[in-house]
Amino acid sequence: MCKSQHHQQLLYFIENIINPNFEFIKLDLNYIGFKNGIYDLSNATFILTADIVENIQVRTYIDSEFKIDNDYAPLLDQYLRFQFDDETIEFIYFMIGRSMTKLNDKFDFMVFLFGEGGSGKSLLMNLVKYSFAHDQVGILSNSHQEQFGLSEYAKKNKFYAVMI
Repeated sequence: MCKSQHHQQLLYFIENIINPNFEFIKLDLNYIGFKNGIYDLSNATFILTADIVENIQVRTYIDSEFKIDNDYAPLLDQYLRFQFDDETIEFIYFMIGRSMTKLNDKFDFMVFLFGEGGSGKSLLMNLVKYSFAHDQVGILSNSHQEQFGLSEYAKKNKFYAVMI
């Protein structure tokens, strides 16, 4: 076994290696991992573990079984139907889907939710946030460092600004 300091250094270099000989370590933002397989966001399909033929580094791992057999999400639909009409719900689903995928269209995309306190804005954003690993998400707050204020967000995939 190695010392704790060496162990931390080893983990750092494994996580931050940039070498063309180690392409299998490259993070693929199109995949979310589950106990029983991976979900491919690029074509909205689930691939069972036994059917995975290549090495894939998923953007996050959710420690549960993927059990959705169709496109229906009863709890999320109930939450949205409580306060929105069908057209608004369709647009919210569009915004969630657009914020979870990476397209090569060179556009930035921002979801801005405005409403009364306790209406579920933070819950909805947390659902999207948890589809990324914690080190891929930056949280902007009212107070940030004065010097190099945005430097910690340079390599983040998503930013969340709560109560700004």
